Amino acid sequence: MKRVPLWRWMVLVLLGLLPAVLYWDTIFHRFGFRDDYAVLRESREEPGTIMAACAAQGRPLYGLLMVRSFSRLGGIEELQWLRLGSAGLLGLLAAVLYVILRREKWDRTLAALVAALLTVLPGAQLLVGWAVAWPLTAALLLSLGGYLASEHGAVRAERSARIGWWLMAVGCVAGSALIYQPNSMFYLVPVAAGLWPRRRWAGSARLEWLVGHGATVTLGLAVAAAFTLTAFALGWFPHVPRMGLESDLVGKLQWFVAEPLKNAFATIVLDVESGTQLAERVSVIVAFLIMAGVAREWQTRGWRHGLWWGLAVAVLLLGSFSVDLLGANRWTNYRTLLPLTGVVLVFLVVAMMSLGGRRVARGSLMALLVAGGWFAHRQAYELIAWPQGVELTLLERGAARISPTAHRRVFVVTPAPPAGWNGGSVAAEFGSWSSTFEWAPREMLALILQERRVQPRNSLVPIRCATGHRPPPPGTYDVVIDLRPLHQVRARL
Repeated sequence: MKRVPLWRWMVLVLLGLLPAVLYWDTIFHRFGFRDDYAVLRESREEPGTIMAACAAQGRPLYGLLMVRSFSRLGGIEELQWLRLGSAGLLGLLAAVLYVILRREKWDRTLAALVAALLTVLPGAQLLVGWAVAWPLTAALLLSLGGYLASEHGAVRAERSARIGWWLMAVGCVAGSALIYQPNSMFYLVPVAAGLWPRRRWAGSARLEWLVGHGATVTLGLAVAAAFTLTAFALGWFPHVPRMGLESDLVGKLQWFVAEPLKNAFATIVLDVESGTQLAERVSVIVAFLIMAGVAREWQTRGWRHGLWWGLAVAVLLLGSFSVDLLGANRWTNYRTLLPLTGVVLVFLVVAMMSLGGRRVARGSLMALLVAGGWFAHRQAYELIAWPQGVELTLLERGAARISPTAHRRVFVVTPAPPAGWNGGSVAAEFGSWSSTFEWAPREMLALILQERRVQPRNSLVPIRCATGHRPPPPGTYDVVIDLRPLHQVRARL
């Protein structure tokens, strides 16, 4: 058996620990993020509600994982363990991606830098900062497992072994899709990485390899879809309109270019609402470099190779976001952008190698990683953990005034969305408030009162909670909790 060098083990360990170290402050801050509160209560009191809601969207394994994990937590404080687990899974994802890139004959330094960069992307920050998002990381890992199984089976001599490994790959993709469909497309990140070492293959061989992996992903998604549709038909899961297909593909493609693709090209930079043009500039630079890399291949190896490379870039960019392209929704969420951003990152590295060689690519990626690490540490804490923690503290202070014998009616004054707030990718994730959603303060208050043993489990009564953007008339409620000072916190953000 071939001995693994010590330095390789050290790289794997460092990649595995990087997210926990990078997001330590965020992981162990006392806060929950929106659905965290509802799932924490419902997993113990109404587990069927979670299962039904996730299954209705074709994600039954997501619901199962959330119920199993959240039901073991004792309160808001223990959400930190799920965030820590998500950071561990993210580190494992980076380590597995590094192994895949090395198997694909990538330069060891570039492979390590790409794997590390994966952990600082905005989507990765959200996976660690949002406790309910930890199964999404598991879905990403399953998709990489599918790629490894497919590649391993392709080199086996026995036909039965090849079929067995291929079926395992299809099963991994299907399992990933039954957790969270968009993340199953992370399978295409190592596919994009595998194109570079195969650039000297005959065109027919490259096409056969690419189509083979495309067929694996397609069949895996088809298996998951068939299971979901059968479950709908048999009445196992309730069906919701959100599962419908997009009817305006041209309009959807325009939206894809204007929002998701632009955000993916921005790589480590958030598309924030503060008026900064940094995300726009980075998007333009990255897009230009990728196109320049395609032009370089055209110039050095002929128009056929250049055209093939350009088509491969376009197909994999569209493919990595295909689940959302086909679905009847137009929400740009960073938690669904990791497959697309991962493909962009791979093609960016390939372009830099084509244009300037390995040294230029290494230096550029190192600079990007340093900047991305600083952004990630700061953004995850200041735009997720800290504001949510302030919100929770304000609600806890208000809840301290509630007496179980004298107060039955509680009103929470929630902060109204400021002018220009669009509820999109950043506002609904980074720098947002859980209390923006009218049901969230009731869930938060229920958990706080349960922790204080003011209100028993399995009940949102006898204390009745209402919410609104304006204070109620005097005397209509026993306790009024005002969260409008959160606007002062937003000004700081």
